[in-house]
Amino acid sequence: MKSKVSQLPEIKLIAIAEDKAGGGFLAALQFRDIDGKMRKWMMPKAELLRKAELRRTLENAGCHFSDDEVKNYFALNRISKSARDIPRWRFAASMGWYNNHRLFVLPRSVIGKQSSEIILKPPRLQAANHQVRRRGNLSTWKKEVAERARLSSRMVCGICAGFGAVTLDFVGLPSFMINVCGSPKTGKSTALLVASSVYAYAREKDLPNFRTTDAAFGEIPAAFNHMMLPVNELGLLTGSRANRYDRLRD
Repeated sequence: MKSKVSQLPEIKLIAIAEDKAGGGFLAALQFRDIDGKMRKWMMPKAELLRKAELRRTLENAGCHFSDDEVKNYFALNRISKSARDIPRWRFAASMGWYNNHRLFVLPRSVIGKQSSEIILKPPRLQAANHQVRRRGNLSTWKKEVAERARLSSRMVCGICAGFGAVTLDFVGLPSFMINVCGSPKTGKSTALLVASSVYAYAREKDLPNFRTTDAAFGEIPAAFNHMMLPVNELGLLTGSRANRYDRLRD
């Protein structure tokens, strides 16, 4: 019975990347797996020099290898030799402005023209803002969100906050908080969702909220560097009034 994939291993080193958040350098590889699909994989750069460890790591990742060990040896050897002339990436430490406000890093893309030989990439680990992604398009947002929100001063304020947050760094202003309060079912969460739809969320259930431990909550602001951080359900805070205020202030 013939294999579903080519008998020759397809492994390519596509970049050497520096991880500013985690530290160290990584090797970005692309290979064909045992099911015939192309995959991308990141590993410590030092493993490129140790063929036994490189082979073991790729095997565990599902990489297809030939029955001919000579072909496998040459495939792995090519990877090690190509490391010197490969493109360079740099994974940003966080979201926000870089390169004197010429580049803006988002969770899944970088806005702006990159002229450096080292290509800036979004941070590798983004657990706190995994729901931040592009949904829809500008014309639909104008019609379905902005046009309907224009009659609400609170929604307009939220939209302005969403756009204005990215400009604070230009003028050196510190961050601040806008707290919208009111009775239940009066549209507070809807207003927050409208504000965050400028760049992030499309569903209320995806919004960060105060039902989070202090340790986990402390990691969220860095994921929204130079952006508005929406936090829903202030009523979920527990403790005395003084304790709740202390947590908000922190």
